[in-house]
Amino acid sequence: MLKKSTLSFFFILFLSIASVYSQELWTKTDKSVIAQQKKEIFNTDTTPKQYVLMSLDLDGFKQTLPNSQSKSTSSSKIIQLPNANGRLEKFLVKETSYLAPDLAKKFPMITSFSAQGIDTPSSSAKISIGKDGVHAMIFSENEGTLYINPYTKDYQEYIIYKKSSVPIVKDEFLCMVEDTLREKNSSPNQKKMLMMVIYELTEWLWLVLGSMHSFT
Repeated sequence: MLKKSTLSFFFILFLSIASVYSQELWTKTDKSVIAQQKKEIFNTDTTPKQYVLMSLDLDGFKQTLPNSQSKSTSSSKIIQLPNANGRLEKFLVKETSYLAPDLAKKFPMITSFSAQGIDTPSSSAKISIGKDGVHAMIFSENEGTLYINPYTKDYQEYIIYKKSSVPIVKDEFLCMVEDTLREKNSSPNQKKMLMMVIYELTEWLWLVLGSMHSFT
């Protein structure tokens, strides 16, 4: 006989799936539609060569996420995130704090989440939500790294693109690191490993700080 806890888990899982399919929070859009609506868009230094634009019901999306402050909700839920083609994929998401305690107190309005792919088990995601909308990075063995960022300044439209679609532009800091490694005669493997770590840290800092910039 199944234990009550097991039955409760499947009941919550059923409710999560039903909630996901009850409404489409993400819908495809394009630049012409956004232009007609006369919305302001964010200017970036680099534009991806390929990308998808999607509208998001931000308030509805927030309702699908787990809330650690509420005792009546599960610690993990099922959500949908778009892939590089705009197709929605299911993820099991849970709230995860990536900020140091002092920063978490300073920015209580920022919540962060980690997610594991359901439709594509090899995929995982990191999500940050603040007053400036949703920022997400999806990691996939087959597709590489995918970004989801606000496209319009009302945070209702989002741009989805692969990391490989962005022209490589080395900033001053990364160039300085490479020069230092060259001066220290580091081995090729050491250089490669350190640069990979730095790039990954830079991406994660970009995700977190992206949700902080509107508060500073």
